[in-house]
Amino acid sequence: TNVWYPAIPNYVDLAFQWAKEANPDTKLFYNDYNMLSSTNWMKSKSTAVYNMIKDLKNQGVKIDGIGFQSHISATDDSLNYAGIKANFDRFADLGLEIHVTEIDVNNPNNDQNALAETYKMVLDACMDTSACKAFVSWGYTDRYTWIGSSNNPLPFEDDLSAKTTVYTLIDALKSGSGSSSGSSSGSSSSSYAAKLINWENCKFDWIGLNL
Repeated sequence: TNVWYPAIPNYVDLAFQWAKEANPDTKLFYNDYNMLSSTNWMKSKSTAVYNMIKDLKNQGVKIDGIGFQSHISATDDSLNYAGIKANFDRFADLGLEIHVTEIDVNNPNNDQNALAETYKMVLDACMDTSACKAFVSWGYTDRYTWIGSSNNPLPFEDDLSAKTTVYTLIDALKSGSGSSSGSSSGSSSSSYAAKLINWENCKFDWIGLNL
């Protein structure tokens, strides 16, 4: 249910305009779900959002970045690196900063390898995109998750022990690049390493990784 539309048909651009007027120096982001990829079942929505933001920016509306909420599944074979990376690239070409926000991975079969590889796939796409500046999980332990602990969606177990996912992501960050499919356009390996040191020293207090 939308309480704004159609009474205020242009409420999205008005929200950005009023936010800019309130604080011109604040970065303004559009954040949404089910739009991580440009090729699978998310294609329709991600393309609609892309066209909307492109149109708003062409009108001069201030939009600095886009957040991909990334509530995904370890059993979704339609989601792949190529679709995520292509999607990130087209939004980056609009001059947007990209954040992976709220990532969690529904994992009802408790497949540790599938969970780790799904997280890594999204991190790879982020690391391979210079405009991608944040990778943030929606919680850190299965003890506290909005989709239920039995779905095992987060990098740490109920007892707060680290899953394979944690070490997989650490290894990816230490390598300083994402996918092995080509050269990376992301940040340098040294910048990843510096932020990783801070994260490891927090004793796995998982909040997010600012790339």
